[in-house]
Amino acid sequence: MILGIADITNDELRRLVARFTIKNHKYADPKTARGDCAAVSTQFLMFLQLEEYGGSRKVQNWKWDIYNFTSLTSGPPVPHEFFRDHHYGSHVAVLVDGWYIDFTARQFSHDAPFPLIWKEDWQDHAHVLQQEGRADRTAGVGPAL
Repeated sequence: MILGIADITNDELRRLVARFTIKNHKYADPKTARGDCAAVSTQFLMFLQLEEYGGSRKVQNWKWDIYNFTSLTSGPPVPHEFFRDHHYGSHVAVLVDGWYIDFTARQFSHDAPFPLIWKEDWQDHAHVLQQEGRADRTAGVGPAL
């Protein structure tokens, strides 16, 4: 279930993600985003700390089988449509209060939103939206890798 900044239900987090996105818009360019996932994620965590955001937060790392990049070997499920054409053995994004925020997803897919945001329980959330008649928001989002 892919979401936008406006979908973040925590007002303070939504405001901080929007500010960081504006200040770091250069990562909307796939070439700039390439290989900077850990650095940008760390910058975002430091930004949250400087802003005295009190919620839970951590860097989340995923690893793929380097011989078969469609095989996820560690980390929670990801919305695979934006991670199917990568050529890296790992990737990093930030998990803040149940929200995954990925400022460098465009390095894998030029079609990825900037930033790419999904809920920790995105598979359950997608089902709820389908029942509410908002199924178009879930189009193309498949199961975990």
